[in-house]
Amino acid sequence: MDRFAFLTAPWFWAFLAGAIFLSYGLSGRLAYINILGIVKQYKKIFSKTMDFLFFMVFPLFLSTASTIHSIISEDLANIMAVILAILTSMVLAFMVMTNSKYENSIGKADRNLGDFQLKHRNQDALAVGAYEIFISILVLILLFTLPIACGSEAAQRILSFVIFYGFYSFLLNVFIMVRRLFQIFFDK
Repeated sequence: MDRFAFLTAPWFWAFLAGAIFLSYGLSGRLAYINILGIVKQYKKIFSKTMDFLFFMVFPLFLSTASTIHSIISEDLANIMAVILAILTSMVLAFMVMTNSKYENSIGKADRNLGDFQLKHRNQDALAVGAYEIFISILVLILLFTLPIACGSEAAQRILSFVIFYGFYSFLLNVFIMVRRLFQIFFDK
């Protein structure tokens, strides 16, 4: 009986789920999820590598400071989940608005350079939106798996760091979405 005790350990099932996901991904079957495609499209919106690095590195510092200060508690996890859900719905609304504006411009008879810029901005907004949704889903999954790490402070700190990184990255990218929305609707 005792030799099957690992079957009741949450870490075993989390490890098994991770191993299955990793092996599925390494087999090249992640086309349904297309994580790399989303990240590649996101990277394309930056004309300079330095800008891309800023959006990747800046959240590292914030998440490091947050993790050093404290690990994510159940209350904080709940608050973060609610904030992410609200902001993700906002990102989806932004995506719909920008795409609607672009589709309305396609029907115009007088196509000009502004339409090309609108198309480019729309693609950027959709790329950022897809990346934001990916990040929010990843953070929500990690928030829900956080209780598995209870008992191991090192595991809690690592998971907290990754969650904080994703959360800050998400928040920082909302600025990009807002800028694209402003450009599409007000900056001709």
